[in-house]
Amino acid sequence: MFHSITGRLSAKNPDTIHLLNNGIEWELSVSIQTLQQLPAIGEEVRVFTWVHHSEDQLKLYGFASSMEKRIFLELIKVDGLGPRVAIKLLSALTPIQILSALEQGDPNAISKAPGVGLKTAQKILLTLRGKLVLDEETKEVSANFRDIALSLVEMGFERKLVDQALKNVLSEISTEHLNSEEKEKEIFKRALVWLSTK
Repeated sequence: MFHSITGRLSAKNPDTIHLLNNGIEWELSVSIQTLQQLPAIGEEVRVFTWVHHSEDQLKLYGFASSMEKRIFLELIKVDGLGPRVAIKLLSALTPIQILSALEQGDPNAISKAPGVGLKTAQKILLTLRGKLVLDEETKEVSANFRDIALSLVEMGFERKLVDQALKNVLSEISTEHLNSEEKEKEIFKRALVWLSTK
């Protein structure tokens, strides 16, 4: 029904945001990962969307990237795994971390998310492994994370904050049409900007 909404961010809550578009203020349920990537209240932003319609509820979900939305839509196809659990999983792990866990067949990484036990993680692997994969460029960028992180730590930033910055930036940049070298430079630049505000 809706692919995305572009509007002014009017509120940020622990698990929802409000987006003002042409006089209508939309409430969207979002993951923590998406919440961390959004700009300050009052700024314009594009959020990818999906509508969940049940017998007694109409709920709008929002995603900072098309990759996150795509993973969400695949997750809710897993038997017994609804939108609420899918959002919890996307809050605990970045899209890249989920794709890496699927590719490596690692249920323990997936089961770290609240509400996702080992049996559910194994079911996710069984259903989605091979359907959702990392492209070669993203693999290259992920492999160079250590070098980027080390460079930022050597500049005096705390490792914990560096990891958070890279986690935020990679999900955002993964949908942009850049070659591998350009992505590495852009990741470093955006992570540095993010860290400079902390």
